[in-house]
Amino acid sequence: MKTNSCIKIVGEKIVLISYKKLHVEKYHSWMQSPELLELTASEPLTLEQEYQMQQSWYEDDDKCTFIVLDKQNVEGEQE
Repeated sequence: MKTNSCIKIVGEKIVLISYKKLHVEKYHSWMQSPELLELTASEPLTLEQEYQMQQSWYEDDDKCTFIVLDKQNVEGEQE
């Protein structure tokens, strides 16, 4: 993902940005939801494990992991 770490895909209603270290805490809070864990077939991780996973994805040249954002909520903000 290092190669693709600056990719930003802007759609009509959403923005896809690369999953970076600064997103880990927010992502981790989302993943505390039992419903979201079930819908994504994910296992609960500790915050430290989330940071390790993000780093692993970042260093993997075969992956490009995105966070989906509501375009209205991010316009004018730093992502």
